[in-house]
Amino acid sequence: MTGRQWKIYAQAAVKKYVDDAQKAADDAMAAVGQVGTAVADTKANADRADAAAKKAEQYSGKPPIIQNGTWWTWNADKQVYLDTGEAARGNLMYATFYLDARSGFLYMLTDPEYTGPQFRLTGGDLEVVLNYGG
Repeated sequence: MTGRQWKIYAQAAVKKYVDDAQKAADDAMAAVGQVGTAVADTKANADRADAAAKKAEQYSGKPPIIQNGTWWTWNADKQVYLDTGEAARGNLMYATFYLDARSGFLYMLTDPEYTGPQFRLTGGDLEVVLNYGG
């Protein structure tokens, strides 16, 4: 994965917490203008904003990691990385080949998500089939 892809993935992972912190801060600012319970509301909102900001800070220091072939993300409440179950594969997949010595057949093996070039045998030669734009 590229650094840009890591950055996008990490930003997506903490977006909810940053949005929560922003909303809580906005609520705190709105409460200042209210009469009566404005001070209590402001304190409660500020506390929520502080808690959300601390949680977002924790996530920002704990980027997603790959472990045992899957993505693991930080859980601030449990203070551990948790398995997302999502396979940690990039777009780069490749084909492998198997030649059955008995039959002489050549088999191409790929991942189900493989979108790379196809291959064919022509007159005993293995050719790469590239389909640009189609």
